[in-house]
Amino acid sequence: MGRQLISKSQYAWDFIAGLDHVLQSLPEPDRPGWSILDELEADSSNSRLDEALISQPLCTAIQLLLVELLYNVGIKFKAVVGHSSGEIAAAYAAGIISRDAAIKVAFYRGHFTSLAGTDQPGAMMAVGTSYEDAKDLCDSEMFEGRLCVAACNSSSSVTLSGDADAISHAKVIFEDEKKFARLLKVDKAYHSHHMFPCSSPYVEALHSSQIQLHEPENECAWFSSTFQGRRMQACDELLGTYWKDNMVKPVLFSQAIAAATEHEGPFNLAIEIGPHPALKGPALQTLQDIYGSGLPYTSPLSRGSDDVTALANSLGFIWTHFAPSLVDFNRYDNILFANEDRQLLKGLPTYTWDHDRVYWHESRISRAHRLRSTVHHPLLGTRLPDGIKEEIRWRNLLKPSELSWIHGHQLQGQMVFPAAGYISTAIEAALSLAGNLPTAIIEVSNFVIGRPLTFDDNESGIETLFTLFNISREEGNFSASFSYHACTNQEADTLSSLATGTILVTTGDSRSNLLPARGPERPNMIPVPTDQFYQSLDDLGYGYSGDFRSLGSMKRKLDIGSATVTAPSQEPHEVLLVHPALLDAAFQSIFLAYWWPNDGSLEQLYVPTRIKNIRIDVSLCQESMAPGTLLPVDSHITENPLTSSGILGDVDIFGADERSMAIQVEGVTVVPFSEGGPQYDRQMLSEHIWGPAFPDAELATTRRATTEDYELAWCLERISAYYMQKIVSGIKPEDRNGIEWHHKALFEFFESILAQTRKGRQPYIRKEWLNDTWEDISAILDRYPDSIEIKLNHTVGQNLVSAIRGETNILQHLLEDNLLNRYYMDALGIRENTEFLAKTVSHVAHRYPHMDILEIGMEFKTDSLI
Repeated sequence: MGRQLISKSQYAWDFIAGLDHVLQSLPEPDRPGWSILDELEADSSNSRLDEALISQPLCTAIQLLLVELLYNVGIKFKAVVGHSSGEIAAAYAAGIISRDAAIKVAFYRGHFTSLAGTDQPGAMMAVGTSYEDAKDLCDSEMFEGRLCVAACNSSSSVTLSGDADAISHAKVIFEDEKKFARLLKVDKAYHSHHMFPCSSPYVEALHSSQIQLHEPENECAWFSSTFQGRRMQACDELLGTYWKDNMVKPVLFSQAIAAATEHEGPFNLAIEIGPHPALKGPALQTLQDIYGSGLPYTSPLSRGSDDVTALANSLGFIWTHFAPSLVDFNRYDNILFANEDRQLLKGLPTYTWDHDRVYWHESRISRAHRLRSTVHHPLLGTRLPDGIKEEIRWRNLLKPSELSWIHGHQLQGQMVFPAAGYISTAIEAALSLAGNLPTAIIEVSNFVIGRPLTFDDNESGIETLFTLFNISREEGNFSASFSYHACTNQEADTLSSLATGTILVTTGDSRSNLLPARGPERPNMIPVPTDQFYQSLDDLGYGYSGDFRSLGSMKRKLDIGSATVTAPSQEPHEVLLVHPALLDAAFQSIFLAYWWPNDGSLEQLYVPTRIKNIRIDVSLCQESMAPGTLLPVDSHITENPLTSSGILGDVDIFGADERSMAIQVEGVTVVPFSEGGPQYDRQMLSEHIWGPAFPDAELATTRRATTEDYELAWCLERISAYYMQKIVSGIKPEDRNGIEWHHKALFEFFESILAQTRKGRQPYIRKEWLNDTWEDISAILDRYPDSIEIKLNHTVGQNLVSAIRGETNILQHLLEDNLLNRYYMDALGIRENTEFLAKTVSHVAHRYPHMDILEIGMEFKTDSLI
């Protein structure tokens, strides 16, 4: 942990020695009898890093050194987030506290940790679950006051802390739920009630050390993981109480990263400052949740690697992601290796080169590739240097990690390249064909999709080939056919055809109203709730999210729909004329015109497979597609007997002025994603069933208790009274101190019942039954040899005293001969009561056939009864 760094760099050694000097200047009773330098240089046999007294200031010292090194070679942080004691170094990086103040805060934290604890041993555990689930468990009656969430590391990673027995119990619960749970190698329960005893002395010591705060001179923002991502400034809390809260309160790490990203992001790079990148997994998961993709991540030190090599590798990694001038490697050499002489590399050629004669030979294809004027396009890819005038081809490698919007288009849980993506690709090819000529209209016709393009995961790469052929140029206008091929099977030797069509590019100065203007709104349109619309699509298997879930202000009537679609944001270097998400969301308005959510008209997934014509007003699209702009969309279903197996409709997208048409889509055909079956057929037949107009429990009653039923019930009460007396007399009051609390409550209940009986006030136990002997009870048992109720009552009565004393478990006796299950099936009144409940529920369900039923309980198969 930094040993090689201080042994090879005088600068690092001097910096750590300066921290040692600060600790030796503390009041004499507080001064450590050890030094940071000695502990860092100690070998494993003499290391005391497992002691909080030592490890806390050492870890902070390394973090302070790394911050200083990075700052001196030109790396400045835009925002910092600390995890637990890492907030000390974060405050230093933000310029709020000095180096001396930081090491004092860290030293006293470790110094007073020895006071932590309660009468119960403490423990900590890492768990793979959400913060909400973990907090619900900790707040439950079973764990309240004994267990808490110590840290929220990411959306699916938390740390629990508290009493050791509570940790062990929680571990069993998580393992039963098949969730990751691992005990941490610590002897203190940090960030829990175990830290209360050391918090007051800690604050007093910090106040005595007279920490000085500074107004930050740099632009680095510090976001607190103690106070859920609050942006920290120099305040009195940082003189003492904040560091106490930092030690006691939970670490809201992922929330702090989210706050930093919201207020200071987006970021280009993440650097973890510490002895080892222990937080890389949670940090990257949180960033993945925010950005939808990963972020370059590095750490200057790594366990098991040489410190100097790890630092150099990290700086090299940073250099590859920024401008070459960002990292000052000359200053890095001067700081770390100031005392080492630089050596001249020998053995290089000493003769001069003759440049008069050219030996270079380059093929046409190489020259065309090297000197190409076009850059890589996110949809088309790279233009191939084929050199054929009548044909242009682009090759690409589509990856969801590079086109983050693809994640928003899923069918049945799988990422699928949208039909609108093929059209956007064709439009971009048309713009490329026109070159620098002004373009008025782009028309895509006879567009057909043969098969879908799917992605297995975020890193799946699929090779694509887009081809323009039969290119014709007449009077400044261009026409061509196009095909879209892809390698859908990694084992295949050839590409598969996915889509075909034709394009027509009309060049010239753009004029207003090149496409028909919007007509008046249709009367009697009914608003459709956005949430209900998309929830219905979710239920069918559509996985629309992000920019693909952008329809709003929806209205409809039979075969007509109206809505707005939000123009998505785009990267400056990857701006598309028509974004696939916008066009796909507009296609969704076909469903709006066809169907009211959950009315039964749409029972399965439908996808576009054919479009007759698409016309794009280029100038109007360029003016109207600013991110966040609401564009009106109209759709209607058209009649066509040839599309009985699908849906045929038109879609119009208008500009921001809500009148001028920007995109006209004619003849969109959507068909079932999979083959139909009986489950998708609409049920056309019905049957009248008469029942009570109002639920009536009296009508649900099937039979009354008989004289034999009452006689059996009285016998059960008599047996219970006999065993209550036996149990009370079997364990004297003076012997009940060591039994469980619920057993004590049971004795109180028995004694209360028997006291009422002696006074003649118990309605179900006769006073003379208190004189019963075993012969009386045995006679009852003989009278009912097959009664499951009598057998269960007798079994409990015989074994309850032993169970209370801990000599046996009452459940094992009830499970013998399947006694308990037979009781649940055949006990007195069970079957009749179940039939009564079933009939009552059937009356309610008849009156309210669409009601939702909530079952409260565990593992009771009520659904089969209902």
